[in-house]
Amino acid sequence: MRYKIVFIFILLCLNQIVSQTISDNAVLDSIVIYRQLSKDKTNYTDEIRLSFAERALQLSRETQKDTTIIKSNRRISTVYSELGYSNLFKKTNTENLILSQKVKDSMSLGKANFNLAYYFRYREFIIDSAYYYYHKAEKIYEALNDNFETAYTLFEIAEIQRDEKDFTGSEVTSIEAISLLDEIAETNEVNKLKSYIYNNLGLVFGQLEQYD
Repeated sequence: MRYKIVFIFILLCLNQIVSQTISDNAVLDSIVIYRQLSKDKTNYTDEIRLSFAERALQLSRETQKDTTIIKSNRRISTVYSELGYSNLFKKTNTENLILSQKVKDSMSLGKANFNLAYYFRYREFIIDSAYYYYHKAEKIYEALNDNFETAYTLFEIAEIQRDEKDFTGSEVTSIEAISLLDEIAETNEVNKLKSYIYNNLGLVFGQLEQYD
């Protein structure tokens, strides 16, 4: 009799675990769907896309999984940027900075630093802070051997150097970025970034009177 009771107890526990797993998976699937819907600019207005991103983040917080929250934060921060919600953009990326350090997610840490640099450069116009976060992002991407993201960050730094009249520094940084892009396969994205960097070099050489 005792063994039957134990067996029934174990069976009930297993059923609960399985049910909880199915429920958790359903929530995670919903989060992914809401994130994807928040990207759809063709079929939904900005307000609806934001509501999808907010729902994804709300469900992510309920899971209490830091990695899931980080991904939903990244998605909603993009929507915030598109809609010009600068303070929320900063707040979300600051949270991601902390969470990414906690779970040792280097790629997300690099993104959070890059986004904060973007905020300080284009929203607050605090160049020292922008340079600080771009430099941190560059070192993280470099450690990950991500040539494209490293080159993209170097391009942003090179533009800052040009704006601050450090033309020689901007030239060196631009050439370093192009060298990194030369090591990866050609794509439209890579060629577009190269064109931006060459444009920056053209402006720099103009200032240095190196017209040839």
